Amino acid sequence: MVKLHPLKKININEIAKELGLAKSTVSKALNDRDDVSEKTKLRVKQLADNLGYAPNHFAQALNFRKSKLIGVILQSEPQIENFIMISRGIMEELQQHGYMTVFASSEKSRDKEKDIISDFIGRFVDGFIIAPAFDTDAEFINGLIKEREYKFVTIDSYVKEIKAPFIGTDFEKGSFLATKYLLENGHREIGHLGGPPEATGTIERINGYKKALNEFGIKFRSSLIVHAAYNEKEAKEKFKILLKNNPGMTAVHCAGLPMTNGVFSGLEELGMDALKDISIIDYGSSSFVTSLDQKGKEIGKTAVSILLDLFDGHQVPFKTIIAPELIVRSSVQNIK
Repeated sequence: MVKLHPLKKININEIAKELGLAKSTVSKALNDRDDVSEKTKLRVKQLADNLGYAPNHFAQALNFRKSKLIGVILQSEPQIENFIMISRGIMEELQQHGYMTVFASSEKSRDKEKDIISDFIGRFVDGFIIAPAFDTDAEFINGLIKEREYKFVTIDSYVKEIKAPFIGTDFEKGSFLATKYLLENGHREIGHLGGPPEATGTIERINGYKKALNEFGIKFRSSLIVHAAYNEKEAKEKFKILLKNNPGMTAVHCAGLPMTNGVFSGLEELGMDALKDISIIDYGSSSFVTSLDQKGKEIGKTAVSILLDLFDGHQVPFKTIIAPELIVRSSVQNIK
């Protein structure tokens, strides 16, 4: 057997020489190609393990233009529950297919999003899963899809101008279920603390809110809706304005965890009790109030499945919408 220095990095040439095989055969065996026999694969992999062979992924990317690496770009750090679950679903599904992930946050910035995409391309990622910024550069992304044939899948925020498959939550249905649940518990003045007004998800949530009010014969009042960036400080101030303009409000539906935290902070400053004075329901982020489960893990796994189908040249649905589920906890009071 070839004597190798214990610190020496093993390469395919040495494995091929030891086994009397062509370098290409060893490479195919290590990559589990169908045109190599199972017996040969076993011989190659056993020797590779014995010698401590580690593949040079960078060299493989240069040679084959395939890194087995997927770039994932979220709008914010994956700290809220929905993004945690989406990330977990993506990682679990990719690992089952021999892929790894590299994550980054655009912080909802169009320019930062473009910089990250360009950086990932330099790292030879095979494709992208992206939650687009609200003002995303669709033309830039479409150019990469059409001219350079990069594979993109979008999640969470639907941007119709991007020519890539989308996987996300039915925000309208979720908001309808949340508002309907509050109405069923006797609430009639229901505030809606939403995200940026230009975001598709915000518009869909308001549509669901209006639909539930209409079903119960309740007149829509624009004064019961306020918008805020997804941060606690602004959400707190907007909630206080909402409550001041609607002193009879008994419940509030929040678009996400920063809004919910803002409501709790606002109520504390006003000396009010969240569980007694205002019922709270939120969308897909909280583990301590009645909430809409956005099925983040399912979204992540579905995004990976569709991306891998794109790699294989299969036809895929352009839009996949996953229904949320209402999770009832103790934050909604029955005031009938």
